[in-house]
Amino acid sequence: MAVMDPCVIADAEGYHLFFSSLFCETPKGPSPFWRPEFGDEFNILKVPTGIAYAFSADRGRSWKVRPTPLLMPAPGSWDDHRVETASALLQGGVLHLFYCADSKQRLARYQVGEASLALDGKTLREALLVEGKSPTRRRATPVLAGVTDRPSFRNNVQEPSALYADGRFELYFVGLRLSEPGEAIGNPGQSIRRVGLGRALLDDALNVIEVSDSPLVDLANIIEVKRMDDRLVLFTTLGGEGQAHRQDRIGYHTSRDGRHWSGPRELIAPQATGFDSWGCMSPTVVQEADRWVLFYTGLEHSFERPRERWGMSMGRDGWLFGSLGRAEALAPRSGLP
Repeated sequence: MAVMDPCVIADAEGYHLFFSSLFCETPKGPSPFWRPEFGDEFNILKVPTGIAYAFSADRGRSWKVRPTPLLMPAPGSWDDHRVETASALLQGGVLHLFYCADSKQRLARYQVGEASLALDGKTLREALLVEGKSPTRRRATPVLAGVTDRPSFRNNVQEPSALYADGRFELYFVGLRLSEPGEAIGNPGQSIRRVGLGRALLDDALNVIEVSDSPLVDLANIIEVKRMDDRLVLFTTLGGEGQAHRQDRIGYHTSRDGRHWSGPRELIAPQATGFDSWGCMSPTVVQEADRWVLFYTGLEHSFERPRERWGMSMGRDGWLFGSLGRAEALAPRSGLP
């Protein structure tokens, strides 16, 4: 139905894709597949957003999509509205799925949560695709909560990217400073004053040890952080013309310590026509011995919705369709591409 905000990780069996999608109700439960026969009765504004899963055995050229959701909103909880933007991490035989979510009471006021699944000797493909297992939330509250009582770079915390080292989780996120810290994003007079990269350290029990209170990189958006050799690489969405990610591009910054970053350098830009002609966003990277494989959300615009596709309505401005893009670069002998 929609492929947005991908996270791809790899193992000996293949590539594993975790992505945000819309879900419609069917007799068998929520499904990420939309069918044209639903017609205009299918209201995109009333269907939930959750996290879906797919597997690829050919380095991401084709995918088998799981027909059931991996993680959905939890009724009556802090994350009962939209669950999205997954960051998947394997540690000690456990899948940790970090995500961001909002609530029906506080629309678009995102916070970061975590759900986990012990694989019990199974591969990711076996557990998620064959057996249809899902991670469960370890706590009923966010692992990284937004600040609501004062202006702060952490008024919204969203779009997580998780690493694990030295017995703790290193959680990178996008932070927003708002003009009205206690109000919803759509509240009259609300405005975003600052956007950038944040970093939090969490122990094994997901308690916050340390968290940044100001941006480490300004204007970082929809990110992924990878540890590559002796450095960290921040893959990020670079801003375009401002309207619904129009002409957004993808680039990267580098760091030795996770606090000080250089860059950015551009990697991918929208094409003149096609599935990513509106914008490129949400990068995720698999590093192999001989190549880097970059996946991203490609956005295409149309003033009319084709019958066989469903996208995000922009009202009188038409529709946006999200697809998974893929690009390769040969691995350099040293440094970065």
